[in-house]
Amino acid sequence: MKEKVKMNRYTVVNRYFMRDSTDTTQNLCLQFNKLELTFCLLFSDPDEKKVHKCNSFNHNINGITYNFRTGFNSIYVGKTTDVAVMFNLIEYTLNLFRISLDGIWVDTTSVSSMQQLACHPSVQTIPTVFVGGESFSSSKLFELFNNLKGPLLRAYVLAPVEGDVDVIQNLFGAENVYIKKSGWLRKEHLLGSNSRFILLKESNLKEDTLVSFVERWLNGSETRLETMIVYFAADNKIDKELISNSLGGEPWDPAKRSQKFLAEGLWIREIVEGAWSLYSDCEKGLDIERNDGLLATVKVDEQGYGFFFHVWHKRFH
Repeated sequence: MKEKVKMNRYTVVNRYFMRDSTDTTQNLCLQFNKLELTFCLLFSDPDEKKVHKCNSFNHNINGITYNFRTGFNSIYVGKTTDVAVMFNLIEYTLNLFRISLDGIWVDTTSVSSMQQLACHPSVQTIPTVFVGGESFSSSKLFELFNNLKGPLLRAYVLAPVEGDVDVIQNLFGAENVYIKKSGWLRKEHLLGSNSRFILLKESNLKEDTLVSFVERWLNGSETRLETMIVYFAADNKIDKELISNSLGGEPWDPAKRSQKFLAEGLWIREIVEGAWSLYSDCEKGLDIERNDGLLATVKVDEQGYGFFFHVWHKRFH
């Protein structure tokens, strides 16, 4: 009597090449929805204090021999930063499950070459990039983003960037941009951006740059931008009156828009933990309207440490 073979269908809901919990090595993590299991390829050696038993075996993939050690839901490959070695195995795994990467999380110590990483076929069209670590050179940032084919859904630069940064289209054109330590960001970066949602923290931008950004929108025709929020460094608060006097505009008219703007950038959780959206109170904001009828609100907090620019694609929520 033949036994019936049971087929289990699964979906891999998260597929990231990312840092491990110790921020010392990279790994490939796959999360399965029905199995409630996360499988990891760890480019490190197992911690003998935590892993009591590991089975070992060798396997050759595309001419590269790997010395595998298996844990409960992980395979330890051995510590390496070599992009060719890591992605030979990663591509094999992705092809095995017939999936592609959702994104990457890297820093300069975790991979041997940013350019080689960005040019790899498995990485070129990813939607999400996280840049972390203690610091990131401007040349590495350029190598990474300039070699991606995009378009990016998320571009998060969490590490401080050292050196002068060129205007990189793939970074400043991502739908959601979050730069945690944005002291390096200059006027040309902001005026060269084409993102939908922008969040900048620890900024050193001045009033004239913010006014120029708003005027570019006011005198232009682009319709993608929805929200830009800028938080300033402690020693760089901005002058609310100077911005208001430079832009003109009108106070809130309840007949033209809601009091609160619904902001929905994917980085909202970086402002309010656990939130996917927030309502920004624009009662005291300054309204400006373009010739095409598109309305925007400029708001500066009373202390001068926050700048908010909201475009009302939907005037009433």
